[in-house]
Amino acid sequence: MSAGPANFDVRHRVAYSSIAQSPGFKNRAPAFRTFFGDFQLAGTGSLRTGQPFTVNSIFDVNLDGNLSDRLDNTNGLTVTGDRRQPLRLTATDPTSLLAPIGADGSVGRNTFRAGNVIELDYR
Repeated sequence: MSAGPANFDVRHRVAYSSIAQSPGFKNRAPAFRTFFGDFQLAGTGSLRTGQPFTVNSIFDVNLDGNLSDRLDNTNGLTVTGDRRQPLRLTATDPTSLLAPIGADGSVGRNTFRAGNVIELDYR
């Protein structure tokens, strides 16, 4: 068994918060001050790299009773760069990705990375 990054491993993260206060508009008409004076705009957010994930087989190739065996190679898997479908199977024979019967796959745990995440909150 090969070790890999933890499931919660995030390599880069930037978090921010901000508050903007309107000027008092003391020299403006009362109606203008009622609608536009003394308000705040606040925001928080974060940007982070994607978390790692493992591509597993749905077959018990190594005969251990678990249906979570790792692949033996990545020939026929293409990284797309699309967050909704980060990998695409291009192999004509998907069984070529599997290890021989009774053996463990050689592709490591959490070899791939999901897409980056941007979170924005304003009020």
